[in-house]
Amino acid sequence: MLYDYLLTHYKPNEPIFIEDITLPISHTHLLQRLKSLCDTGKIKIFSKGIYYIPKKSILKNGITLSPTTVINHKYIMRSGKIIGYHTGHALANQIGLSTQVPCVTEIVTNNTATECRKETLCGQEFIIRKARCPITNNNYYILQLLDLLNDLDKFTDKPHNEVYDAIRKYLKAYHITKEKITQYIGTYPSKTAEILLNCLSNQPKVINEECTSFDSSMDPFYSEENMSHLKRLIDDVKSGKAKLTEHELIED
Repeated sequence: MLYDYLLTHYKPNEPIFIEDITLPISHTHLLQRLKSLCDTGKIKIFSKGIYYIPKKSILKNGITLSPTTVINHKYIMRSGKIIGYHTGHALANQIGLSTQVPCVTEIVTNNTATECRKETLCGQEFIIRKARCPITNNNYYILQLLDLLNDLDKFTDKPHNEVYDAIRKYLKAYHITKEKITQYIGTYPSKTAEILLNCLSNQPKVINEECTSFDSSMDPFYSEENMSHLKRLIDDVKSGKAKLTEHELIED
């Protein structure tokens, strides 16, 4: 019964977390059954509580799981749903804000109760951070950007104009509008909104070789009115007149 269940719910070399197995048997009985399957070679154990169905291979010992695969399944994509994302130098490198190659992978996820902790798998170190608000398939790319902006000085080695250009391209690529940002900006420090304002207020008319123009007719987010409102918002927060959560980011 257990093996059939695993074959139905998991692909070869896909991490199987014991807490995800939903069968009407006790935990003790489940551990016994898993050990029996390991003894017969039908499944393999990666580490405590993590198993996998070995993929067929001409190699004697088969193809083993990588720590990155396990971490991604545990903290980024779980049961087909996005619950986390990469941040830090890895993200900065990916979107062109840095040339540094990260030695430690940083992840923000729903699947941790601790603000920040280190996790080591097979000698590879990961930094796991708790999400500021629930991560979903529909918002991960927004939160990912806001996290990066919040610690931008740590993660970029490029001139300001190149940084702002990369951020604007990211906003356009993911169709991030004022309404989407307004939903989450209140969970971040005021400096995050200030950096976003600096990026947008330093917007050139043409940002790439294809001469793609940014104007209010293409996206109202970049209009002069919105930029003025953003500046007023930042000034109010800085002077203590208001808290960020009491404001709409941009007026309609």
